[in-house]
This record gives sequence, structure tokens and C-alpha cells, in this order.
Amino acid sequence: MIRTTSTLAAALALSGSALAQQFILMPDSTTDKIVKFDFQTGAVVDANFILDAASALTYDFNTPKDVFQVENEIWVLDQTADSIFRFDLNGVWIGTTNGVAGTLDNCRGGEYVNGVVYVTNDGTANGASADTVVTFDTAGVRTGAFSVANSGTSPFDVVGYNGELLVCHFTASNRIARYDYSGNILAPDFHVSNGTTGVDSPEQFWVTAANTVLVSGFGAPIGVYEYDSTGAQINFFANTAFLRGVCELGNGNIMFSDSGAVKILDRTTLAIATVYTSGGCQFFGKLSLSAPPTVYCTAGTSTNGCVPAISASAQPSASLATPCTISVANVEGQKQGLIFYGLDQTGFTPTQWGAGTSFLCVKSPTQRTPASATGGTVNACDGALSVDWNAFLLANPTAIGNPFAAGAKVYAQGWYRDPPASKTTNLSDAIELTCTP
Repeated sequence: MIRTTSTLAAALALSGSALAQQFILMPDSTTDKIVKFDFQTGAVVDANFILDAASALTYDFNTPKDVFQVENEIWVLDQTADSIFRFDLNGVWIGTTNGVAGTLDNCRGGEYVNGVVYVTNDGTANGASADTVVTFDTAGVRTGAFSVANSGTSPFDVVGYNGELLVCHFTASNRIARYDYSGNILAPDFHVSNGTTGVDSPEQFWVTAANTVLVSGFGAPIGVYEYDSTGAQINFFANTAFLRGVCELGNGNIMFSDSGAVKILDRTTLAIATVYTSGGCQFFGKLSLSAPPTVYCTAGTSTNGCVPAISASAQPSASLATPCTISVANVEGQKQGLIFYGLDQTGFTPTQWGAGTSFLCVKSPTQRTPASATGGTVNACDGALSVDWNAFLLANPTAIGNPFAAGAKVYAQGWYRDPPASKTTNLSDAIELTCTP
């Protein structure tokens, strides 16, 4: 396939509109509404994106705390209404999950990862259990819960990170613990603070584009903490008012909310600017008007206990207007591997990969992308694989599916060498991507 200069120019022209389809949302619990901000700059786009209906028949915000996207829906966690309010991507109410027996009481933070919604829960009313993470499917149906009391009390937020879950606790331990997707605690902890020189009463997590973790510290020393993948603190940005939410903008700057405003920290100059004022500023969530890629299937466990996790930076676009990188983290270090893909899963059921724990999750025929070294350390899980999707398509015009049309599906999975394992190799989980225009 030959791409002309005019085609590339059109792709560049579309890139601005693609970026404009991403936003940051935040509940304002003082005025009971959801505010929309520009993802790149943090400027207020719509101060009244979702207003409270104050209706027992639909939804009634009480203390909206967190907001995040679940496929083609926006979910709002209400801390004192003990409910999840669900909206379409335009902000139109479509359903409510109430605090019925065994569901929620004093919920705080939530995350959609691994095809599951995870919500932190602190109270015991409504038949709920204290110090738990409650799980829901994408239809809002409760599917289970697991205790996090083995790492502390008063869980405040949960985030997916490197194929695991991080859970922070607001009281006592100031601990950031690691769990697998099934709720089993992992050792060592991601980070343990003494609450005096380190993070105190952590509230929201945010994973940055550089794969670091931002955490808002509500108690003194108040500020935004940044940790690398080992849990080591690499930055601290002080603030005078109690912090609640934190996120990274598309331009790399940090937006945070405190007890009086939403502010933006310029990472280069360290200047702070206020963009929104309210005493009810809460957590942030990212909204993309294209549904995010969906991870599915089960990753195998390697000889050294590595459980790879596949992800994509964005949905691919048929015009190559949007950068798209497919990555696999937590791979065995110093091995060879690659990412492969297929186009059609019709009638296909994942099959076991030899006698090991991996599953082949992509239906034949498949296409390999170029092999590469995983990097990292021998016998450790710090290796990685990645492919620049747009560059791959440009360099391989005869690859299956190329050129792609808007709406076309791509199913990708990682493969890497693991000599002691069955078939001397192992596989990651898989990801479903949908091509945008």
C-alpha cells in the first residue's frame, strides 16, 4: 500500500480532533455535579457536564467521590449514597447500582481493569463488609469482594498497575499494598510510609504515561507524591490544603484537587495555577469518546513467577491519526519475544498452550510483529515487549488486515521464550482493539 503526502497530511489534521475526544472528569460534591476538563491543558470545558437530578426515580447525588469510564459508560461512585450511578458517554443517566445487601457502604475509589470494576469499601451498612474491595461486571452486577484488612484499614483507592492492583489505606498504616486480580495479597508492599516524612492518608492514585504512580496525600506532609515502579519515591510536590484527587494531563503537567480548588502544577517551572474553585473537588477520571481497548483471556505464569500484562496506549486508527503502542509488561527478563495478532475470533475458544498455564487467545490466521529482546534482568519479571502499531503497518503493507478500515477488530497477544516451560515458551493475556476512523 502506498501512502501519499496528502494522506499523511490528512492524518496529521485529524490528530488534533482525536486528542480533543479525551477529557478529565471530576465530581464536585458541594454542588453535586460532574465537571469536564480538557485532557491536554486542564482548562474547564463544561462546568455542568452532569447535573444532579435529585430524583429517587433516577439518581440523586449525595457525595459523588470518584468517576471513571467503563467501556461506553461513565460510572460515578457516591460515597454516602452508597451507590454507583451509570451514564452514557454524553452524560445521560442509564442506571443505578444501589447499596443493597452485600454491596456498598462508604465507597471511595474505583478502577476498571482486567474486564472487572474494583471499588474500595470501608463501611458495614447494607450488609457490606468493612475493609474490602468489591467487584462488579460491566453491567453493574456485583460479582464478589475480597478483604484488604491484611494490609490496613479504611481502603481509599484502587488502581491497576503492571498487571496487579494497588490499594492504599487512609488510616493507621499509610500503606500501599499489592494484590493480584483475584484479591490475593502480594509481597513485598509497593510502598510503606511512616506518615511523618512520607505520604500520610493517601487518597487517589494515577498512573502516568511514564508508568510512574502519583498519589495525593491528604494529611501532613500534604502534597502529591510520585513513585517509580519499585515503589521508591522520586518526587514530592507540596500543597497547603488537604489533597483529594490527582491526575496527569496530556501535556505532562499534574492536576490536583484540594479542599478549595482544582489546580495545575507545571512540571517544568513548578508554578501552580487554579482552574476551578469549590470546596467539593474530588477524584479525577479520564473520559475517551472512543471505548478503550479491552483486555481478555488469562496470562500464563512463567518459570520465575512472571505474569505478563498486555495493554495499548489507545485504540488504533485506520488513518493512522492516533499513535497506538501495544505493550506487554512483567515479562521474563533477557528473553526473546514478540506480539502477534489476528482479525476474527468467531467461534473461537482459547486453548491451553501445551501443558503449562498459558492459553492461546487469538484465532488463526495470525500475523507476527518483529521479534525483540525483552530487556530487564535474568530470572526477574522486569522485561517488556512493545510494538508501534502505526510504524508496523507502514513498514508492512502486506500484513494481514492492512489497510484497516474503521470498525475493524484486532486481537493481539504477547509470546516469549521460557525454556523450562511447556513448549519452551509462554504467553501473555490478550487485548481486543477496535479501529477508529
